[in-house]
Amino acid sequence: MKNIVSAPMNQVYSREYVEACIDADITPGIFMGKDCSIPEEDLIDFKDYLYVSLPMVLLMNNYINKIKKYNFKTIEIIGGVWARNLGSNIPEVVDICNKIQDDGTKVVFKNWRPEIAPIILCKGNEGAGRTSNDSLFKRFNDLKSEYPNKEILVSGGIYSSTQVKYYLTNGATACFIGTLFASCKESPLCLEAKQVLIKAAYSHTKKFPQNGLQLSNFKKIDFNNTKELRTGVTTGKSGVIYAGRALDFIKEIRPLKDIVNDLRSEL
Repeated sequence: MKNIVSAPMNQVYSREYVEACIDADITPGIFMGKDCSIPEEDLIDFKDYLYVSLPMVLLMNNYINKIKKYNFKTIEIIGGVWARNLGSNIPEVVDICNKIQDDGTKVVFKNWRPEIAPIILCKGNEGAGRTSNDSLFKRFNDLKSEYPNKEILVSGGIYSSTQVKYYLTNGATACFIGTLFASCKESPLCLEAKQVLIKAAYSHTKKFPQNGLQLSNFKKIDFNNTKELRTGVTTGKSGVIYAGRALDFIKEIRPLKDIVNDLRSEL
């Protein structure tokens, strides 16, 4: 895993984008689920490079066989609602994780049960999508103090070389970047969606359905997250686009490699 990872937001990944990440010497991340935007046959081509994120519910539904087929290097398990509802199944989750690690794959828990997490991904409330209650700075330093011997990754509102330098020099393994990269030249967001990111400010984001920009008015009762996200990134006119604190620092559409060079400039 490189010290900068492209945060695995659903609907914003393509073969061209993954190849751009590899060329820029960062780790490309994808959300592996029913609506993954990279064709399945391409996953094999990139399996040695990818950081793969998937909901725990898929793991509990015997998705493990698919994971073993690809033999990914690093897998992030999203707990969230599923984790809170598992209850007595926690030992089963640990057992599955142990089996994955026995096959040589690193396992990361995102914002869930750091005491049993093989590797911790902490996400601050400045990020896009589902976030924690605390700032990334506070959450990282709290976790670093409580679990000094665990590997910790950081995510949420990272947009500057100063932030990247701070987290890496203070013990984080990698910094995850989402919003900045969603706006880059190689990102599969349509031009209209990228222009929305350029014009928007972080103050424009809303917490429902997740932290981001609402391009339409929604009622919670009939909201379809996957459908509206797909609409947002493919039209830029309606739906939602998840975005975080970095919105205030996006001024133009730039090549991914240029953004990465800026982020690493103080290292």
